[in-house]
Amino acid sequence: MVVRSINLKMVLPRGEDGKRLRRSLWLTHSVVNQAVVEIENRLLLCRGQSYSTESGAVPAEDVAKAALAMARQVQSASGKVVVGSDEEVLAALRQLYEAIVPSVVLDEEGRPQRGSAQAAGGFASPMMDATSEGFLSVFEKILEPPPAWTAKMQEPDAAWEAESIEWLKSDDALRLQHAAGSPPAWVRRLRASEPWQQAFLEAYVAGSTARSTVSTGKNEAPSPPSCWNISVLSRRIE
Repeated sequence: MVVRSINLKMVLPRGEDGKRLRRSLWLTHSVVNQAVVEIENRLLLCRGQSYSTESGAVPAEDVAKAALAMARQVQSASGKVVVGSDEEVLAALRQLYEAIVPSVVLDEEGRPQRGSAQAAGGFASPMMDATSEGFLSVFEKILEPPPAWTAKMQEPDAAWEAESIEWLKSDDALRLQHAAGSPPAWVRRLRASEPWQQAFLEAYVAGSTARSTVSTGKNEAPSPPSCWNISVLSRRIE
């Protein structure tokens, strides 16, 4: 997963006039740090393995106990008391962790799977915000059926490329390009004059699979969208 860092320089008045600004800045730092700690704690519980701290090692048994307590509390707050066995809940939390941090899963060649911040946020945001829709928001940004050129991408004839460029002028394409919220990867690549078609197809598959899994309530889809069947666990973690 690519990590991008941006260095910013802020010049604040040193006198009494800048006191309020300095306090606000440090308060922002404090709140952000608290949020990072909370997210890290949630991820460690979903991970389900032992880990070490300055105070010593935390055994996997303690992690599992705390993870179950967290999940049952969330289920109770969501009106879903005692849904699933302990083993099923822990497995679902681990599945959620792998969706957020796909690099812990190896592909067929033994290399860590790649992920993106946008994909991770689609699963992580409902854990921190009870009003977040996560990947449910993609429902307004995908098409049914998909553009015809997507079915031709594996064919030797490259005519689909010209069709995809022509499709960009359609009402559907223009709607997707100007949809509210953060632009998806394929739109960013398009705006940067980079190949975008594969990114569009990946976004479509992820969105369609997530919608299918939510509507059926069954764990039939490949990871990461299959984790939506445990949304009851993460929907209202506060």
